[in-house]
Amino acid sequence: MSGENLSLVLQQVMVVGVLAIGQTLIILTAGIDLSCGMVMALGGIIMTKFATDYGLNPYFAIACGLAATTLFGLVNGLSITRIKLPPFIVTLGTLKIGIRSMTQAVAVARSAAFAQHVVIMDEPTAALGVKEGNMVLDLIRRVRDKGLPVSLISHNMPHVFEVADRIHIQHLGKRAAVVDPKKISMSDTVAIMTGAKPVSDIPQDCLA
Repeated sequence: MSGENLSLVLQQVMVVGVLAIGQTLIILTAGIDLSCGMVMALGGIIMTKFATDYGLNPYFAIACGLAATTLFGLVNGLSITRIKLPPFIVTLGTLKIGIRSMTQAVAVARSAAFAQHVVIMDEPTAALGVKEGNMVLDLIRRVRDKGLPVSLISHNMPHVFEVADRIHIQHLGKRAAVVDPKKISMSDTVAIMTGAKPVSDIPQDCLA
């Protein structure tokens, strides 16, 4: 395994690792925290928003995200230790601040914020709601407009046609055609993908 591959693996597992450390400490003290994932997602949203939308220094954006998550942890801790509220109720209330699907949106945004050469997204909107899915599409447009290539792997044809400059159609594990989404219909694209229509039946000006 090369150093670059090891770095990618560590980037993927670091979020779960940090959550596991926090949950371990909570379990050792006979407590419960339902909000860890959502608090971390909120911190990730703040970091990405500051770094990508406002153009702030990434290290400053990370510091702001950490400060926000620390503040939520402090509120949870004081509510439990000082006000004597049940940990289950407190952390359940904090959980409601976020949305579960935000975790995936944060992962997508984080990858786009720190990518240097190309961004590869595999079904980034699969588990998201309409609002969060549109956020991801807006993010793809912004990354593309900055000159960074984006490779979007998806079966959601409306999303693909909304943001793609060209579409690589796969059939039975192989590339069947590369088409121009501005010149080919969505139904013809799906027909090539499923094998219902051969590429030879597609006008040449539709091919990219």
